[in-house]
Amino acid sequence: MTGDQSVPTVSISANPSLTITQGETTTLTANASGGTPPFGFGWSTGASSSTITASADRPYSVTVTGANGCSATASVTVSVIQPSGPFAIKGVTTVSCSPTLPNRFSVNFTPRPRVPLPSRG
Repeated sequence: MTGDQSVPTVSISANPSLTITQGETTTLTANASGGTPPFGFGWSTGASSSTITASADRPYSVTVTGANGCSATASVTVSVIQPSGPFAIKGVTTVSCSPTLPNRFSVNFTPRPRVPLPSRG
């Protein structure tokens, strides 16, 4: 064999996490090292950049190819969880409430500061 045959190493990082709530997104970044730069990126989504935005509950993979033609693949699975149902928010000051769609509203609020309990003694 002649020429550089060094194979790249690839990993995928997620920001904020591989587990997101329905309606959120996470950024997946392919981290390549070793091998022969510059690197080409090929995601299972068809994207060709080092970073993609993911919102679906499914596996994502990326193949990194070095300038010498050697490649490596990494995969992760993004998990989308459902909101946990009805909940109560206590101790807030409503800032604004505006309709976004029929029967749907955007509510922005600021939490009320916690008041320390009186000390016993």
